[in-house]
Amino acid sequence: MLEELKDVNLYIHKKIDTYKKNNLEILNDLELDATKNSVPIISKDVREYLKFLIKTNKNIKNILEVGTATGYSGIVMAEE
Repeated sequence: MLEELKDVNLYIHKKIDTYKKNNLEILNDLELDATKNSVPIISKDVREYLKFLIKTNKNIKNILEVGTATGYSGIVMAEE
């Protein structure tokens, strides 16, 4: 049972890493689309601040994003 959980955990981490590599392209596309369609998304300063908060707070286990327009900030937070 423990080995199966380790295998599942490894699989999940590999899958997450795959998504992380593609996030920059996805975020760039979302930024362009949001600008084109006048959809508000967080600024680059806010994006970096969120990343800083998440990286420096080791007690964060879950994040809930409320009011997703494009999912931009959710992707940013999921990267960390």
